[in-house]
Amino acid sequence: MSSTHSPGAESTAPLHERLLDLWAAPIPDLHEAQASFAMLYSDPVTINGGEVPLSALVARATQTHSSLERLGVEVLDVVETPGKLVLAFELTARHVGAWHSALGDVPTTGRTVSVRTIDVLTVHAGRVTAIWVVSEEAALLAQLGAAL
Repeated sequence: MSSTHSPGAESTAPLHERLLDLWAAPIPDLHEAQASFAMLYSDPVTINGGEVPLSALVARATQTHSSLERLGVEVLDVVETPGKLVLAFELTARHVGAWHSALGDVPTTGRTVSVRTIDVLTVHAGRVTAIWVVSEEAALLAQLGAAL
C-alpha cells in the first residue's frame, strides 16, 4: 500500500489506511511524530491490556523503522463495526538494523522477511484507545535466523 496523503493529517481515507500510512512514514522529528500519532491514538493507549504512553508508541515506531525497511503491506482483511476495527495484514520488509525482541536482539541480516499481524482496535471519537495485537513474531525471528 502506498501513502496517498500525509500521515496523521486530516483525511477522508479510512482509519486503517491512515494508521498504516502513519506507521510507514519515517520519523525524522519526534515532536512532529508525536503530534501525528496523537491525531490517531489516545494518550495513553492500551496495548494488550497495558497502558502505553504515546511517547512510547512513537519510540516503538522509531525502533521498527531502524530495524525494518518496509517494502510493502498487504491488507488481508478489514472488519469495522461501531467502536471496533479489526485489521489483518502482512508486512514485508528488509532487516536493516538490530531487531529487539523479548528473546533478545537479532543483529542485522539484510534478509527480506514477512510477518502477519492482526490488530483488534477499539476506536472512540476517531482515535484508537485500545489495541489487542496478535503478531507472528516467532515466524519473524525464525526468518531472521534467531535461535528460538
